[in-house]
Amino acid sequence: GLGDPALLDSGNGFWLLWRIPEITVTAESWKEADARIKAWGEFVKEKLKDLTIQPDPQVFNLSRIGKVPGTVARNKPHREDRPLHL
Repeated sequence: GLGDPALLDSGNGFWLLWRIPEITVTAESWKEADARIKAWGEFVKEKLKDLTIQPDPQVFNLSRIGKVPGTVARNKPHREDRPLHL
């Protein structure tokens, strides 16, 4: 039921990307949209439970799924001991 995902190297693991139905997010619909994403995440985890793949449960929320592959995503300042992966 999931279809084939696109596999991308995140620089800190891998991303499995699936197309999901479009969700319009507004201030009024934020909680509902977030709940739908979390429910979908539970569905994915259940489908993958017998594989060696362990999805990061933190990625199933609206503030984390908007990353664009091929761009730098960071939440901390650059440091020399933390290489920049492009």
